[in-house]
Amino acid sequence: MNPKIKGKAFGVCANPQGKYAHLSVIASCSYEARAFGVKNGMPLFQALKLCPQLILVKSHSNFYEEVSRKMNNILSSYSDKIFQYGLDEWYMDFTDWREVFKAIFRQKNIEIFIAKRIKEQLAKEIHPDITCSIGIAPTKILAKVASNYKKPNVIFVINKKNFKKILHSLSLDDILGIGMRTVTHLARLNLLNLRDLEEAEEQILRQSFGIIGYNLKNIFQGKDSGFYNAFGCGKKSISRSKTLKRNIVKQDEILSCILWLLEDLCSELRLKNMVGNIVSLRLRYENFDTFCRQKKLHYYTADEYQIFGEVESLFKTVRLEMPVRLVGVVLAGLIKNCSLDLFKENIKN
Repeated sequence: MNPKIKGKAFGVCANPQGKYAHLSVIASCSYEARAFGVKNGMPLFQALKLCPQLILVKSHSNFYEEVSRKMNNILSSYSDKIFQYGLDEWYMDFTDWREVFKAIFRQKNIEIFIAKRIKEQLAKEIHPDITCSIGIAPTKILAKVASNYKKPNVIFVINKKNFKKILHSLSLDDILGIGMRTVTHLARLNLLNLRDLEEAEEQILRQSFGIIGYNLKNIFQGKDSGFYNAFGCGKKSISRSKTLKRNIVKQDEILSCILWLLEDLCSELRLKNMVGNIVSLRLRYENFDTFCRQKKLHYYTADEYQIFGEVESLFKTVRLEMPVRLVGVVLAGLIKNCSLDLFKENIKN
């Protein structure tokens, strides 16, 4: 922790200085930086144009992993159904333990009470300057919306009474799994906002998006496509590749192509409620020689920017021998989760 940059515009990246600095992306940034338009996943050169005074901080992966493990231990003391979604994001199904903790602590609003305890433990056991936002809701998607709704450092509840009102106030891409490609496709169907999506016929959505259309409709029907079953799904990996119109040798062009592929890949992953923990990079030279680099992560994710950071580190181990003809990325070790009803009758929100 660095108190000198507290309250200032800063961004975290893998290589803030050195030969490959211009190829780095912003892994994370402060809210002061976001006020200038800086975003996670943004190329470093673009971030510096928006915020020339941006303070660059080198990432410390070992420290992040240690904090992540400690936070996972805290959450595991409240439920056996914990799902880690990247280094700094978790989903916890509290359903089976709700009545148990309610009896122990004799608290009426037990979810809010436990959320406050988690925040207190985070400050006491890890670091007082590390904060978190906690969303409480009947489904994964709504819990994500709740945690983002009034950031930073809040506890926010979405329930059966207010969830549609809140959804109607958001844009399409505020919803987990709806990326810009899906937004563009929805616009072709004249579905421009979440209210349009709610009123759309399920048959049209399924014809246009397949099972993803069913998942989109479920957002407003009190159902989730499932998240908490850490067992294998039928599909073991998902990939994207692109044969380039012209052979390229510039590293920034190759990295740009990788990020573009990952955005498409991860959009599908999120909508299908899949995550993976094995990333692979595939490159094919102009003479059709092909090679791969692979890395197993200690966490599961479907976040394109986290995966990009891992693929970027793999790419930097490669010494290009000739122009590249094809670029491909793979996420393997996929897991999918079973269905969970949004509003169980035995839970009073």
